[in-house]
Amino acid sequence: PMGLSSSSDNNPPRILDASVIINLNSSTRGPQILKATGYDFVVTDTVYEELRDGASSGRGDADALQSWITTGIVEKVSIPKAGEDYFEQLVSGDSASTLDDDEAATIAFAIALSGVAVVDEAKANRICGKAFPKLVLCSTTDLMLHQCVEAALGREAVNEAIYMALRGARM
Repeated sequence: PMGLSSSSDNNPPRILDASVIINLNSSTRGPQILKATGYDFVVTDTVYEELRDGASSGRGDADALQSWITTGIVEKVSIPKAGEDYFEQLVSGDSASTLDDDEAATIAFAIALSGVAVVDEAKANRICGKAFPKLVLCSTTDLMLHQCVEAALGREAVNEAIYMALRGARM
């Protein structure tokens, strides 16, 4: 997988986008997957609020995220000052070259703190590839297929988690 290595010497935080949280929650094994990778995970307050806003439509992703924060699997953070210009750059302009606030916040935080942005949006990957070629990106699938996840959960459980994410969140 692109952005994931097993190196403990270079283990930057993984910043989770809203779609990744939705996919992991739909997998029914989100906490186990995140814990098995051995990485530190953060979510921006922008992503947190977007999921909270989506709770009115009956989705349980905000509650799942809150439990992951409460149990210390994920840390909720704000975009640092160093990331504000990146955020503005990613949300300003025409729709073909801009991102939604949650994706922009995830990416801006990753750039500012040399983290790994975990995003599933093809548009975000395309924009980052052009504007921020040194930014390391990975996806929900990269997390799920990480060798440590298979070692911890077993191949059958990983396959089931992927199936549930595909079915429940249309990953």
